[in-house]
This record gives sequence, C-alpha cells and structure tokens, in this order.
Amino acid sequence: MSSDSDDIPIDINIVEKGTIKATLVRHLSPFSVEAITEKMPLTIRGRFNFMGAKTHWMLSGIGISVGADSKATHMVEKGDIVYCPRDDSIYIFIDNDKLDTKINKIGRILDLNELELFKDIENGTSTELKK
Repeated sequence: MSSDSDDIPIDINIVEKGTIKATLVRHLSPFSVEAITEKMPLTIRGRFNFMGAKTHWMLSGIGISVGADSKATHMVEKGDIVYCPRDDSIYIFIDNDKLDTKINKIGRILDLNELELFKDIENGTSTELKK
C-alpha cells in the first residue's frame, strides 16, 4: 500500500482531445518518478507502437536516462504508466501487454474509461504531463 505522500497526482493532456487524471507512485520506481516529476511540465509528441496492436501510447525522448530498477518487469496492465529505460520513453498502456524489454512501473490511470480518448488519436499528437 502506498501512502498519500507517495502519490503524485498528474494530468495527461492530449492536445485537442482531453485530459486524463493519473497518479505517479513514488515507491514503484523512486528514481524514475523523481526524475520525471523534476522535468514536468513535459510536452512531447506521442505515437503508438508501429508494429502490432496499439497497446500503448509512447512519449519518447524524456531525457532522464534512468536504468531498470529492482522491480522492473515485462508484464503490464491496462492503465499502467511506465518508464522504459531502453528508449528513454514513457508508455501509457491502453491494453494489457507483455514487453520484450524490462520497464519500470511508475503510476496508474485513475479512471480506465478515460483511455477511450486514445481511440481516435493520431501519431504525432502532442501530449502534456503536468503536476
């Protein structure tokens, strides 16, 4: 269980589509969460993975270069927010998935119904993360 002080509420604003409420959870990956929150607000052009199903929205080139932590995993669930050390990206998962590379879980989307915003989104849409 995380304490309230461990949770950092954030908004994920998908430009011209809407805003999703989420929480970063410090204890999941303390170094990743701290490095990302220090960079906020972040605005990055997002995209879906180019091969296979659209399971996640990717925000590349975060600029933190934190490695995989001791809790790094390959398994993710719909609504997970993760940091991928291999490509210095944040992924927002719109479906369950198993990745080839290990990722650091850093948070969760609060209302999974808000993931519907991703249905009609196009690659290159700006996405802002802010506290």
